[in-house]
Amino acid sequence: MEENDNVIPLGPRPAAAGSLYEAGGAVDSVCVTLAIYGENLDPDRISQALGVTPTSAYRKGDARRGIGMPPHRGGGWFIERVGDAPHTPDSLTRELLAPLPTIPSPAWDQISAEFDLQVHYALYLYRFNRGFSLSRELSWCLAAIRARTVFDIYASSS
Repeated sequence: MEENDNVIPLGPRPAAAGSLYEAGGAVDSVCVTLAIYGENLDPDRISQALGVTPTSAYRKGDARRGIGMPPHRGGGWFIERVGDAPHTPDSLTRELLAPLPTIPSPAWDQISAEFDLQVHYALYLYRFNRGFSLSRELSWCLAAIRARTVFDIYASSS
């Protein structure tokens, strides 16, 4: 099935790309992040347990990037993948999780019991009515690592 198979023309004439005469299509831009948060999170411990170097991480008390911002109240550990269409949330999540499948379930059990584990989607929509789905297999993977799923959706009016 091609990516444009889910685009539905709504008018009697052919739809111009990005017009209100079409609905559907891929999310325009996506950032998928595996995020782990915890008051006493040690990023080195998480990296060792997962066997992956984070995209970014911080400890409780580390300085924030913004001027005048208070230090971090807890730790955070993150890996992320970013892409524009035709990359999809599903494909980027698979890429994000690819280095992790050999991790035994007890490691995920311990991490999810001690920390807030989530897969975060930042979805950027530049045109009318975009959407996506996650495959059954990927949904099972997210359940197996005991991750919460969080969605932030940013729509542009231009």
